Amino acid sequence: MDFDRQARVYLGDCDTMRGNIAHKIVALSFAFLVLACSTVESRRASAQPLIVLLTDFGDKDHYTGALKGAIYSANPSARIDCITNQIREFDIAEGAYTLAEAAREYPDNTIFVAIVDPGVGSHRKGIAVKTKQGKIFIGPDNGVMWPASEEAGIVEVRELSNTALMHPGEISSTFHGRDIFGPVAGHLAAGTPFELVGPKLAGMAELTSPRATLSEERAVGDILHVDDYGNLITNIPVGTVREMGLHLGSCARVTVNGKEFKAQFVQTYSDVEAGAPLFLSNRGFVELAVNLGALSEIVGATQGMKVIIEPWSDGSQ
Repeated sequence: MDFDRQARVYLGDCDTMRGNIAHKIVALSFAFLVLACSTVESRRASAQPLIVLLTDFGDKDHYTGALKGAIYSANPSARIDCITNQIREFDIAEGAYTLAEAAREYPDNTIFVAIVDPGVGSHRKGIAVKTKQGKIFIGPDNGVMWPASEEAGIVEVRELSNTALMHPGEISSTFHGRDIFGPVAGHLAAGTPFELVGPKLAGMAELTSPRATLSEERAVGDILHVDDYGNLITNIPVGTVREMGLHLGSCARVTVNGKEFKAQFVQTYSDVEAGAPLFLSNRGFVELAVNLGALSEIVGATQGMKVIIEPWSDGSQ
């Protein structure tokens, strides 16, 4: 009898142990399953192309946040980056310049949402542009995406007309960033084929900069951009000033906004003393600056103003 009781107790303990082991196996299996699913989801998210924003929305109001929210609603796994939301309001030229300068540094297949859209709600189209680099540009067809798209190699342009890829409900006539551009970008990043955004177009609105001229050792150009440091980026090729006989260390007479000053051709800002005017190469174009100063404030320069560069001729070089 004692033996039978002991055997039953032993067998009961074995059943309990087997039950505990089984529970542990189930728990571990579930944990591994959760980890595997999490890893797959993480890989899926990281495999998505970046969505990069450029707008004139600023950071004070809700517009940028609403745009991001619309992207996440269309694609919760989206990866969102931002060039800037501080483009001067309605300034298509500044937006185009900034987008082109930044977009070239992003990897292939990046999706850009560019919104500087003074004509929102009008007859202007919303478009998506596919390029040879796999980069996609989404925004209004007003020229803001032209320089960046052209540089990346335009493959095809499509009108955004597929409402299934847009914000659900009524489409606002004044906030296409939230209701159209953002959601379309989210869907494309998640894998929606590009051709589903809408019909193919013959082209897109172009935005071209005026060309600098050289006549009798006198280069005339325009200010394309004034950065936050007060530096003036022009459309005058560095090769043009070299044709005038200017080289590193040479000085030039520069005229901006009716103000003349002497500037030295240098490799970098610190090649001259603090407060001294200079000019140098910025991606092959002339940039005018003051070392540790803001040239734009000194001469009252703004985007679009004319710039004249001539060799300094008083023998003081």
